[in-house]
Amino acid sequence: MDEKTAEVLSRLAPVRELANTSQDMTVSELRDLRSMRLMQELFPVDPRKRHLLRRALSENPPSPLKSGEINQRARTWSAPTSESYPAPWNPRVSEVFSTRAREGIVLSGRRLPDLLATADTDDATFDELVSYRAAHWLAAFAIFEADRGSLNRRC
Repeated sequence: MDEKTAEVLSRLAPVRELANTSQDMTVSELRDLRSMRLMQELFPVDPRKRHLLRRALSENPPSPLKSGEINQRARTWSAPTSESYPAPWNPRVSEVFSTRAREGIVLSGRRLPDLLATADTDDATFDELVSYRAAHWLAAFAIFEADRGSLNRRC
C-alpha cells in the first residue's frame, strides 16, 4: 500500500486525497469508499497479501481463516469505519460475512450511488449492500439496534 492510502485509511489524511475520488462524491460515498478500502486490506484476495497479513497478525497460516480470526478482523474494520459517523458504534459485523471472508472479500468496485440505484432489481448488488456496507448506516440512523453490538438480533 502506498503512503497516501495508508494515511487516508488511518484518518491522517482526508479521503478526497485518494486517487480514485471525484469532486461530486458525497460524504456518504467518501465514507463508504474508505470503509471498503479498509475491508479489502483486512480481507485481501491476493494469496501473498493474505499470507503477509496472517504473519503480521500472528494468525496460523496457511489454513483458511477461522471464525475467531474473522471476528477480530471484522471488529478491526468496523471500529474505524464507525468513527466517521456522528456517533461511533462498532457492531459485530463478522456474523454477516464470516464464511465469505475466508479467502478474501471481493467487491463489485461500483460506486455507492450506482449500487443503491440498482439494489432493488439486482440480487448481487443487494447482497453486497446488506453484507458489507449497510450495518453502520442502519445503526447510525437507528433503523436497528443490535443487542450488545451484535447483528444476531434484527428489528
